Amino acid sequence: MSEELASAIPEIAKELAVKTYEDVAQPALRSTGGIIELLTRALRATMAPLEIWTLKREYQVKETAKLLEEKLKYLPSEQIQTPEARAKEAKRMFEKMITLGKRGTLVSRRNVAAFLMNNEEATKKVFDVLAPRYKDRNGGYTRILKLNERRGDDALMVILE
Repeated sequence: MSEELASAIPEIAKELAVKTYEDVAQPALRSTGGIIELLTRALRATMAPLEIWTLKREYQVKETAKLLEEKLKYLPSEQIQTPEARAKEAKRMFEKMITLGKRGTLVSRRNVAAFLMNNEEATKKVFDVLAPRYKDRNGGYTRILKLNERRGDDALMVILE
């Protein structure tokens, strides 16, 4: 009897293992796989706005650099004729540069140079001409004068001084 029992145990164990796998483990693994798939979808959905945000920020940085490059060539004249939206953005930048120029420290000079893409002429003008001119004024260094609308796209043109 013990020999028969000993020979039947592996078969019974095999049948139990198959039954256990089919009844318990397989459904659990399927649901776990579904949960993992759901988690990956949720992560993708969560990360999508961040990806869009970084792409937008990258675009804004490129646009700002392009705008700054365009405006730097007019810095010696101190008058820029441009659409109103660009003038408002450039005004913010110029006000910040003059404020840094008024500080007169090495750190502020480096910040201005970095912001002006290492344009030495523009950096010198900010520190040697513009900062002394506005040393007693707290903001409001630039002004926007409205002109007519531009032909074609009807954008309001202004002069930034």
